[in-house]
Amino acid sequence: MENAHSVLMAIFTTLRFLCRQGLSFRGHEDVSSNFIQLLELRKEDVPDLKEWMGLSSYKWLLHDIQNEIIDSLGKLVLLSEVCEMKKREHFAIMVEETCDISIHGQVTFCIQSVVGNLTIREDFVGLYETPNTEGKNTFWYLEGHSCGHFLL
Repeated sequence: MENAHSVLMAIFTTLRFLCRQGLSFRGHEDVSSNFIQLLELRKEDVPDLKEWMGLSSYKWLLHDIQNEIIDSLGKLVLLSEVCEMKKREHFAIMVEETCDISIHGQVTFCIQSVVGNLTIREDFVGLYETPNTEGKNTFWYLEGHSCGHFLL
């Protein structure tokens, strides 16, 4: 279990690094992807990773698993930002409606707050497709998805 934890932490930190740098995860072939190449490099520092990389099945490196980890990391960042925003005395939640090229309703969700010496900070939370953009329906929709339930 300790080996698996060590490897999982290496995978999480590798994905976090690629996200922060805005680098691609996948290439034309998985072997040449930034993710795999960075894990290959990290094998020297994380001995447990060397053993795991030698296994024949790479289920823990599948694209779906990477996407799930990235989604979880994004939710942690959002939760952290919302917790910081709740500590501030003045803030506003902005939800604006727009349509994409295929006429699907979408809402943008931003948080604006006052920090420090009356500096305004605006954080873009996300762009969400919604079936209906009426106020009560938009609130209900956001409440049940990745951003809204952090605010309540």
